[in-house]
Parts: sequence; structure tokens; C-alpha cells
Amino acid sequence: MATAIQNKMRFVSRPYQKKMGLIATAVAVLFSWPIVAISYVIASSELGRYKIWGPISLLLVGAFATYILILTYRLIRESRCQYELTIEGDRVSLTTIDQQDGSANRQQVSLSKVISAEYFEPRDSSSLLLKGDGTALEIPLWSFGPESESKIVAYVRALGVNIVGIPNDIVF
Repeated sequence: MATAIQNKMRFVSRPYQKKMGLIATAVAVLFSWPIVAISYVIASSELGRYKIWGPISLLLVGAFATYILILTYRLIRESRCQYELTIEGDRVSLTTIDQQDGSANRQQVSLSKVISAEYFEPRDSSSLLLKGDGTALEIPLWSFGPESESKIVAYVRALGVNIVGIPNDIVF
């Protein structure tokens, strides 16, 4: 959702429930936790019988559990955030609002001072990284939707910033 007032655009992220791939990720995480529990029980029972493979399998289950824990944490953390992107002239401001505790974090970068810009895929978690003199701003394009994503990338390119890694399916 963009609002153009003179040379100012403002984008507000879509609800997290509309993120591409959310249902598949949530289902995978939900099925992974019982698998971790069952694997832990099996690996624990193997400790007494197999002196070498028992501890190795227990370590592998621990590594998998750590990965699933990090994935679960990121899923919950991202679901609480709302992003507001404001582009005014050559200044880009990204405000991240944690909806649970109401805290906000604001980052800014001037497009005239951007040295490099890189587009990261895949589409369901795409982002635009703007690097300047001592500053960096990562814009989570996935949260604004495909239409707003195209407008943001087109505006940044229109100001002369060369963006590396833009896929062909983004229409300007």
C-alpha cells in the first residue's frame, strides 16, 4: 500500500498471515517437534548399547533440535513485527514495530550515499540490502507484497542506484 505525496512514498507491511509459504513453514515446524522428541528418546536408549554411535546420534538430535528452536523463534519474532518504509526524496527510512511490546526501531539511509545494493531471493523472503558509508539498511521486501516490492525497487533504480541480483520476473 503506497501513498504518494509530492516526492514521498510510504509502504506498510501486510499482515504476517499473508506471507508466502507461512502455512508450509508452520506445518513443518509443528511436525518437527514431535520428531525431535521421538528421536531424542531413541538416541537416549542407544547410549547404553552403542558406545560410539549413541553419543553421535544424540549430538545430531541436539543439533536438529537447536535448528528447529531457532526456526521457531524466528517465525514467532517475525509474526510480531510490522514494517513501515518511508521514501522521501533520496532518504529511505525503515521503522520496525514490535506489536507485542510496542517498541520501535528506525533505520535510515540516503540513496545518494549508497555504494552498493543487492537483491536477495527467494521471493517469499526477498530483501533489498542497501550499503552506504558506514550504514546498511536491509528492507524486507517480502512483507510489503509483490506490487509494492516492484515500486520500491523501481524507485531505488530510478535514482541511479545499481541493484545486483534482480530476478527477471519483477516487472517495473
